[in-house]
Amino acid sequence: MRIIEYIHKENTSDVKSVLKNKLGFSSSLIKKLKMTGGIVRDTDILRTTDKVYSGDVLVLSIPYDESDIQPVHRPIKILYEDEDVICIEKNRGIPSHPSQDHYTDTLANFALSYLKKTKDEFHIVTRLDSLTSGVVLAAKNQYSASIMCTKEYNKTISKKYYGICRGLFDEKEGIVEVPISRCDDSIIKRCVSDNGKYSKTGYLVEKDDGTNSLVSFQLYTGRTHQIRVHMSHINHPLLNDFLYDMDADSNEKFSLHCYTISFVHPYTKIRITVESTLPDYFTI
Repeated sequence: MRIIEYIHKENTSDVKSVLKNKLGFSSSLIKKLKMTGGIVRDTDILRTTDKVYSGDVLVLSIPYDESDIQPVHRPIKILYEDEDVICIEKNRGIPSHPSQDHYTDTLANFALSYLKKTKDEFHIVTRLDSLTSGVVLAAKNQYSASIMCTKEYNKTISKKYYGICRGLFDEKEGIVEVPISRCDDSIIKRCVSDNGKYSKTGYLVEKDDGTNSLVSFQLYTGRTHQIRVHMSHINHPLLNDFLYDMDADSNEKFSLHCYTISFVHPYTKIRITVESTLPDYFTI
């Protein structure tokens, strides 16, 4: 359980306004705190309509939400962790979250096995495709999740990726800015389409081996398969990408890695940058 102490330093206000405007609590979380008696001043349980005054100390007990995901023990590499957030390095080939074909072999299963020791939760903020490796950011309680799992918050997150692209680039640096939509004949594949959503990817060729290129990417939007679609669009698909690389070899590895992530902490409001390790198979 996450417990937050808040010292009110301004003029008289009601509890609901403090929780919503000063601490960023969602309406649903405020309702849960109200129902569980999780808002306390001294020894008094407060209602959301009660008044708080300058100097009042509120003790807020964030309720624990039991997950229906099965914890499965497997070692995970933790890159950063505090009371509210956790960053884990996901390996290639591991799904981020359970699905119809993956119930117990996902990062969420492994993370919950680790987090259940301290009764923390696991709410993924930045999900990666199964074949993509790198940093995954998650919230550890309902408070941080209510802030971080929103479209508004997602716009504040910055991520840098590395990938190996087929071929050699004429321009070593550039921007791909074309809309992306779901392909009509597939529930998985995406494509460039005038009717799609605005998408923008920056790229920089770091080096090449005379045949293929190691490229770093900066995402300005966060569309599904964005890097994969944009690189295919400029005829430099990610090497061995079975969806977008026409010359893909099923015996070779697909290489896309989320190398760094920068985010604003939901409680302290301090920007934190977390860096991972580039896998050995990115050698070029």
